[in-house]
Amino acid sequence: MTALRAVSAGFRAWGSQVEVTRPLADGAELKLRDRTLRVLHRPGHSPSDTVFLDESRSVLLAADHLIAHISSNPLLARPLGVEGDYEGPRPQALVTYMASLEQTRAMSLSLVLPGHGWPITDHAALIDERFRLHRRRAEKIRRLIADQPRTAHEIAQELWGNVAVTQAYLTLSEVLGHVDLLLADGLVLEHEQDGVVRFEGARE
Repeated sequence: MTALRAVSAGFRAWGSQVEVTRPLADGAELKLRDRTLRVLHRPGHSPSDTVFLDESRSVLLAADHLIAHISSNPLLARPLGVEGDYEGPRPQALVTYMASLEQTRAMSLSLVLPGHGWPITDHAALIDERFRLHRRRAEKIRRLIADQPRTAHEIAQELWGNVAVTQAYLTLSEVLGHVDLLLADGLVLEHEQDGVVRFEGARE
């Protein structure tokens, strides 16, 4: 736990505080010199993920919402506006992310400009591939859970072995995201005993 706190503090040191002078709301317009961008909230990769649509050019500035060469990792995080200890249900980052991708897939776009890598010219085909990828990963985890009840950490170890502590947050986010898909489909059950959460296959 001490090591994870140190890693978290190191990541936070990469950023700095800023004063927000103009909050942007979902659906609002951001007028620039020679173009207007539509603000669209697309939570999932993080609770505050936002993309910007140039409607006149059918171009989407997508940041980490959609990347051609890699699947964005929906990260575990408190809901927006929540400070300190969070006592509510676990936010379902991957479920939320896939709903956001559905919204983006329905858009008519000529070009998607991600925050990393090459431009995307067929966003619908790429999103369909992402959906297939997540379903395959969820099915692999379902088979592990059907074998015996497991914690998220135990599932991560089965999938990737003993990962570095710097990767623990990413791997647990990955596992829990796909477990949430299985929970939503009624394929696994979640049980807590003595503060430890385990997942097991649902009886047919």
